[in-house]
Amino acid sequence: MYLSIRSQAVRRPFAIRSLPSNSVSKISREPLADPLAQIELDFHAQALGAQALGEATSLKSLLIEREKTLGIGLEGSLAGQIESAMAHARTMIESPVCPIVAVLGMLNAGKSSLVATFLSASKGSGAERVLIGSANTEGTHRFVLWLPESWRSNSVIWGFLSKRLTEVFGCEPEELAESPEQAAEQYNDLSMRQVLDASGRLVTRGALEVPLVASDPQLDRLGIALMDCPDVQTGLMSGWHSESDPSRTTRLDELSMAASQARFVVLERSALVCSAYIVVLPANAMHDQTVSRLLKMLEAKMPHVQRILAVNRVPRKYDSLEISHEMRTLYGFSNPSRIYMAYHFEGPQRREKLQCVPGEISDRNDAHLPAFYRIDRDPVPQPPAPVDDAAWMLRLGEQLQGNALLSDAIDSSLTNLKIAMVRGLQTARDWISESNDRLASVHRIIAQACLDFSLDPEGSASQPKIRLQASRQVVEQIAESLERTAPWWAKPGRWMQRLAQASKDSVGYATSWMKMPTWMIDRGNTVGQWARTRLQRGEGGKVVTADVLVDALAKSDRAGILGLDQRGIQRERIRAACQQAIERFQAESSTQLDPEQVDRLTAKLWERMPMGKRILSGVAPAGILFAPLLAVIMIPLDFGGSSVLVFASLKELLFASAAGFGLMLATGDGMPQLAESESAWQQLSDLVAVVTDQLGLVRKSASDPTEVTLGPAVRKLAPSTIGANRQPTVCIQGIPSSERSSQVPAWESLSIGLDRLQQTHQQTSRSPAARSGQGEVD
Repeated sequence: MYLSIRSQAVRRPFAIRSLPSNSVSKISREPLADPLAQIELDFHAQALGAQALGEATSLKSLLIEREKTLGIGLEGSLAGQIESAMAHARTMIESPVCPIVAVLGMLNAGKSSLVATFLSASKGSGAERVLIGSANTEGTHRFVLWLPESWRSNSVIWGFLSKRLTEVFGCEPEELAESPEQAAEQYNDLSMRQVLDASGRLVTRGALEVPLVASDPQLDRLGIALMDCPDVQTGLMSGWHSESDPSRTTRLDELSMAASQARFVVLERSALVCSAYIVVLPANAMHDQTVSRLLKMLEAKMPHVQRILAVNRVPRKYDSLEISHEMRTLYGFSNPSRIYMAYHFEGPQRREKLQCVPGEISDRNDAHLPAFYRIDRDPVPQPPAPVDDAAWMLRLGEQLQGNALLSDAIDSSLTNLKIAMVRGLQTARDWISESNDRLASVHRIIAQACLDFSLDPEGSASQPKIRLQASRQVVEQIAESLERTAPWWAKPGRWMQRLAQASKDSVGYATSWMKMPTWMIDRGNTVGQWARTRLQRGEGGKVVTADVLVDALAKSDRAGILGLDQRGIQRERIRAACQQAIERFQAESSTQLDPEQVDRLTAKLWERMPMGKRILSGVAPAGILFAPLLAVIMIPLDFGGSSVLVFASLKELLFASAAGFGLMLATGDGMPQLAESESAWQQLSDLVAVVTDQLGLVRKSASDPTEVTLGPAVRKLAPSTIGANRQPTVCIQGIPSSERSSQVPAWESLSIGLDRLQQTHQQTSRSPAARSGQGEVD
């Protein structure tokens, strides 16, 4: 965890070599804390105008939107990884100088024995509280943090470490018992227990996830803390039952694999607490892939901290050069900062190759502890020749400078933050491109669904036509035209005008409030009901309800973007939006036909009416001719009063009138041709626009309109005559309301800020104040 300040003296005690925490604060926190705070702000920053649209445009919100859409859980959350990386970088920058060296590695490699060599050897001391042995009952199954005695009395250091352990392991640490017997039971504990997590909630945790904490005065001289880590190859599992237990259905090897993976996950978390690592492996497992896995994990978690290799139990027939060469060949990829080895010392001639070992080990006649010495520097020691005192691993604490280790840890945290942020930025830009593509697809889906209703079934594949939506405006226009062009005999007493006005003011049948002969009313009702029934069956037009529109959207949405494959809340929300779109279209559509052409057509209708059909009162012809038009207005009453869309050509609409009155309209009957396609095209564009609004999406711009395929040609929709009024009532996952830009200013500042932060740290670590205490670190 730590800032880069190194002492010139190689062998001075840590308490003399390190700077006080307030000095570290001046060197590290002030230059780095503010840039990191700005990076955090930029990570959460929304683009200008995004809030007005209700859009997610910050890097964090976009990543969360993507994860929610794709169903990515917390473990795979890139947004969470960036948040964690920022929190870790902040923790490192604010950390006091308290280096922790993790001792981890292979099963029965001698990790706890190595830790014991650094601890006090007196009766009841730290070394006696370390559980050492090769049996399962003597194995280390807990993370045990050994601290210098003085750190426990330092409120700043102990407060930081206690909080950090709680954050990383998810619960408060537990004290290691003073009694060696009780401490051994804690070391070997595999039980489950109830503990308080970081938020104060009572949770169930395995002993593995509850770290133990102890202190030893010997570590004050060395100036480092040691984390004794359990191996990841254990064959023990908590909750394991005997073969006779009928409830056991999982095989032993499967349980062992699961237990190993669980340990590795916790080991990965614990790696963030430490500022250097000693990976211990027995000589007979030098080629084991577990070592490579551990080294790659450590490099990924903390890429710039020191990784030290320690080969234990080397057979006496091998010399140091052989082991050094083999280790460099096998693990040179991980760039180990140091390599140590220790000979196997059990047997009648325990240490014949190591004639002189440090007193801290030779004085322990009753303890079999390994004596590690360095073999990665020239000249490599060649026991039984004497080993230089500085080469013994016991001098490691005097050679690793706390401030330099902190600097390495800060470097690692900033590098990991940059890696996570760059990956997040690229992922977000890819997501923007994908979501913009989905938005364009939805625009096409809406247009295609509406176009399918508009196609005239009488049109050919090579020359398709679209037909009118019989909106109130169009029906009223035809009614008014019939009134204007009616001959004298068809409009005595202005009945026509009153009938036309009725179609504007009431959704009911116009003659319901007019005094007309019963026979005429019956005839008009019959014609109107006949026309309505034909339309509902899809003959001579098509009635479109909200449900029909939703089904059309689902049919056009082959990729399932809108989530309409299954009936549920999303489908019901889109159905409600479609109903609102239909109602808006009926209320706001202003598209009409060319009035002169409509008048020529309606005049021709009156002109072609046979003399035998003209009633002297002049009321029956008007009532019957108006009946199909008024039937269109009445159709919503058959659907519970909900507005619907009626697609029909003018010829189809008036066919009922002519047929009801005994006339026949045909292609060659001399009727004027009406140019209604452009009006129908405008209606289609308006309908697409309001459906887009009600689905909470921004319409396509006039410069980039939606295109549809009409027969052999591709045609662009016209700008809508209905004003835009986006309703953000429908949330379609993975689809923005409007096209997003991948160039967000805050995102650019993130990359710049991260580069500047790393440069500032490098400059700070090389500053005169830092160099004044610099010493050997290699």
